[in-house]
Amino acid sequence: QLQNPVWLLSSDNNGLSITLPSVPDAGSLTVSGTLTLGIGTQSDNGLGSATVFPVDGFGNFITAYKSTQYPNSFIDSGSGAIFYLDSATTGIPECTGTLAGFYCPSGAVAQTATNFGASGSASNTVPFSINNTGTLLSSPNTAFNNLGGTNPGSVDWGLPFFYKRTVFVAIDGQTTPGGTGPYWAY
Repeated sequence: QLQNPVWLLSSDNNGLSITLPSVPDAGSLTVSGTLTLGIGTQSDNGLGSATVFPVDGFGNFITAYKSTQYPNSFIDSGSGAIFYLDSATTGIPECTGTLAGFYCPSGAVAQTATNFGASGSASNTVPFSINNTGTLLSSPNTAFNNLGGTNPGSVDWGLPFFYKRTVFVAIDGQTTPGGTGPYWAY
């Protein structure tokens, strides 16, 4: 595991936030957002009403989906989709061929899951939608709020999770207005 370089800065080094706008269901060709250094260290980087989700030593927290808890769930802006569970659990057909590993429902499927801190503290229900990967990728767009794929046993809240919200990352051992890191907050 690599050290987060934000911690090495002389100030605003207790975490960061990523803010991205909403994306239409058909996707967007480009998306612009902001990465803000520090949490509660300046007037522009406060937590506001964000809920804090403490994580374990691996950055994981709990996601409950259809009454089952998945404790190895995490948030990852580097994943281009929400990767979660499998077709047997979600009831959403998996794509075949070169798109295997992604979901291919006949149309948009509304979903909900609830995130909890690693110790079970804090909770927030997250509504999201999954659409047909083949249909989405046949457009010229590159950013999708409803792209999903399989990840048996946990939920990888990828880039679609970030659209229309601000997500905070508190660095391990660093003090913030939301408590000592590590945690996610949104």
